[in-house]
Amino acid sequence: MAVNGITSLCIVTSVGFFLASGAPSQLPPRDEKCRLQPNSKHIGDRATCPFTTTFDVDPKRCPEKIIRVSCNCSGSLCSDSGDFRCTEAQTLIPVLYSDTSKEEDILSAKRREGAINTRMGIDMLLVSYACVCSTSRSLIFLPDDVSRPMPIEI
Repeated sequence: MAVNGITSLCIVTSVGFFLASGAPSQLPPRDEKCRLQPNSKHIGDRATCPFTTTFDVDPKRCPEKIIRVSCNCSGSLCSDSGDFRCTEAQTLIPVLYSDTSKEEDILSAKRREGAINTRMGIDMLLVSYACVCSTSRSLIFLPDDVSRPMPIEI
């Protein structure tokens, strides 16, 4: 199989880039809350991007209990192969809210009538469900440091 001039140039350029870039850069030291704890019983402490889970409880909402995840080190570098940072993954979930002002009113209405005649309103709630090591969707490469892309801010 013959190799043309353009293919040879691409191969030489690629090899030259990898030789010039050398060993991967080391991440800066992490502070205590961001340090990996490999022996912890909690998976959030052993993750590349440490996280904490909490319960968001609202008796006037359905679902009443929602698990939320928050990054312990949001925005910190988590990989030495580019501009990868700890980021909360989020999604919108539909929830129902009752228009009744107090939980006691709901309970007393149940006792009196055997059923509740409350109005419900639907809403969308933004919930963080994971802490991930990711890069920005939009990237530019700077000529002086091609190994670490920079996010574009609009």
